[in-house]
Amino acid sequence: MQAKIFLFAFLLLVCAVFAHGRNSRCDETPLHPFRGDKQGDKWTFKDGGCQEVAVQVFISSTTGNEFDNQEECNRLCST
Repeated sequence: MQAKIFLFAFLLLVCAVFAHGRNSRCDETPLHPFRGDKQGDKWTFKDGGCQEVAVQVFISSTTGNEFDNQEECNRLCST
């Protein structure tokens, strides 16, 4: 009986880990390039990988799928 309880608890923990998955910011709308005056470069997660895009300040604040560097993007979004 005790073994079944531990097995159930372990499976519940595994399911919770898989359900949580990666950072929710990675699933938001990706940034779109806009090179008007090229005020800054950001990283976005799109099509299964991190991509660098040139964005203007007012556009970059419209989504959570925005990262300052490639390392941050890979750490939070790569599975």
